Amino acid sequence: MGVLCDYFRAADVSTVVTIMDVTDGGPVQREGYEQVVDCVDAKGIEPAVVLGRLVAFVRGESWYRGIAHSGFVWTDGDGGAGSPRCTIGCGTRWPG
Repeated sequence: MGVLCDYFRAADVSTVVTIMDVTDGGPVQREGYEQVVDCVDAKGIEPAVVLGRLVAFVRGESWYRGIAHSGFVWTDGDGGAGSPRCTIGCGTRWPG
């Protein structure tokens, strides 16, 4: 079994922590539930390599470490014992 990823937009770190609490760590998008944030269930498209390679392809660039990933949010809010969640920078967005 590989890594399963949800991608969603949140206003701030507090919102991410709340979403993870409410969904018990995910998935954020659930069949039969009202969608409360913009999200997509991307299955095995993880942010470090696969999403980065996709971003590089769309931009016509070579892949490099960090092209899509910009940091982490910890689900306990302070970088301690909670599960890390990756953040994706605004530079990943399509410019058009």
